[in-house]
Amino acid sequence: MAVDVSSEEVRALVSQVFQRHGVIVRRGPDIIESALFDDGRCVAWSYRLTGWMAMWFVDIGLLQFYDPDGNMLQTLTLHEPPREHRMAA
Repeated sequence: MAVDVSSEEVRALVSQVFQRHGVIVRRGPDIIESALFDDGRCVAWSYRLTGWMAMWFVDIGLLQFYDPDGNMLQTLTLHEPPREHRMAA
């Protein structure tokens, strides 16, 4: 089951992860956001700050982080896993 994630939540998460990697984030407007459209539909958002980048693949719910050299640092899943993959409590 997919969980709806707001753009505000993603921006806050991007800011937090950037800060964990030592990037100074003063305010949301410091991060430059761009939308990627395919066939008239928004499929991804990119977030850039001083060479660092994050990419949110909206349909599949992945958020990937890259350093200034283009190395992928981390991938977060923003959707819940399917029930059959969840562990019992």
